[in-house]
Formats: sequence, structure tokens, C-alpha cells
Amino acid sequence: MSAAALILAGGKSRRFGRDKTLLTLGGATLVERAVGHVRPLFDEILVAGSARKFHIPGTRAIPDLYPDAGPLGGIHSGLVHAERDALFVLACDMPNFDAALCERLLARSAGCDVFIPCAGEELEPLFGVYRKSALPAVERLLLAGRYRVRDLFPLVKTGFLPLEASAGEASPFFNINYAEDYEALMRAFKKD
Repeated sequence: MSAAALILAGGKSRRFGRDKTLLTLGGATLVERAVGHVRPLFDEILVAGSARKFHIPGTRAIPDLYPDAGPLGGIHSGLVHAERDALFVLACDMPNFDAALCERLLARSAGCDVFIPCAGEELEPLFGVYRKSALPAVERLLLAGRYRVRDLFPLVKTGFLPLEASAGEASPFFNINYAEDYEALMRAFKKD
């Protein structure tokens, strides 16, 4: 595929209370699971976070060039380090990967600096496509101390893929923010 994949795995897990990246689901950590999901689609896979923590074959661990800048800092590092122009971004704490949706986003992202799914007013910025053309605007935000990914959208050509709203542990956008989220996911996973 003509894009690279970036797994965001550098968060502080403040709401969860401990490092989420090392949580396991189905015998793999969330980061290993995310890499496994994107591996069939991408030959260049980057993992943004602590380079010392992640040693997954076939991936390249990259440090945040702007430490403590949240997901926007990880996206920045991915855009800087990727060999490809387009970068599919996936947060590691979103364990219900939808490969068909990923492919749709990539196929429709031409002409946009950022292309993300949305359900009504709900945007999903950590399951989307970012291009190197967005890098100057990302750097301006980081230099200004503005770390919200959504602050980027008005500054670049941003496209949206409208989707039906989906909720619950089966949603591709379900993410693990709290211990209760992980427990609910584990219960649902055991049922399957």
C-alpha cells in the first residue's frame, strides 16, 4: 500500500491509572494487537512512543520529537519519520480495528491533508489519514503549545468520511480510557 501505518502508543494513561500499552487482550499487548491488525495492509509500520519499550519485528519505534505533546506529538513524529507521504494513524487503545474502513479512508483521502471518519458531530481523529503536507501546520501548533489534534483541522484541507454512529465495545472507535472500559472489553472478548 502507498501509505505507512502509525500506531500511537506514547500516552500517559492518566485516566486509566497505569500504562495501557502493555495491557493484554487475546494473548497480545494492545500495541502488538494493533500492529497485527495493520500488518496485512502496510509494509511500513511505525510505533510512536517509548522506543525502548517496543521491539516488535517488522516495525520501527520512533520517539516523540515534541515530548509530552499527546497524540499530536506522535502524529508529528510519524509524519517526520515515515517514508511514505500518507500515514494511517491508529491509537493502540482502539482494539476493534476495521480493515475495510481503513481501506476506504485511504482510497478517498486523495486531495486532503487529513481525512478522518465522523458520525454526526463526533470525529475520530485517531483512526485517520494524515499527509506530510499537514506537517507545517502540525509544527506551528506544537510550537505554540497547542496539542489538541482537532485544532489542526481548520488549518489544513480536512476531509470527512460520514458514518453511522456506533457505540459499545464492538465499535471500531471504542477506546480504552478507564479500567471499566478494559473490563467491559475483556468480558465481551471472552464471550466470542
